[in-house]
Amino acid sequence: PNVMSYIEHINKMSDQIRDDILLCSSIEEQKDMYVFYANILKEATKIGDFQTANAIYNSIGLNPAITTLSGGLGNDQTKSIIEKHDALFDPSDDQGNLRRAIKKSNSDKATIPLFSITLKRLLTADGLPVPDEE
Repeated sequence: PNVMSYIEHINKMSDQIRDDILLCSSIEEQKDMYVFYANILKEATKIGDFQTANAIYNSIGLNPAITTLSGGLGNDQTKSIIEKHDALFDPSDDQGNLRRAIKKSNSDKATIPLFSITLKRLLTADGLPVPDEE
């Protein structure tokens, strides 16, 4: 139940961010809201809150409704922030970039890692032989 509550909380956060941007009354207000969340994304990553950063990134970096608008919403600084997080949250190499960032962040301050990585570590055992299928 706690895992599901946590996942629901993160999904609600992503939905709220999406709605905050899409339901603005003007394009200028959408742009301001997009820049606001891009800056929060940058700060969340800087302080080691990767869970919040992932929720924001899922809303402004991956959501098709937002990415369609973002070409006209972002400035060079926000585009740079999103590109940096494209690399950070890249799922290739078993999320190697994110794992390295979490490890680096853990060295000097409290970190909130991405829950999916922690859950994957709990549910899998790397290096164990897989039974042969007959």
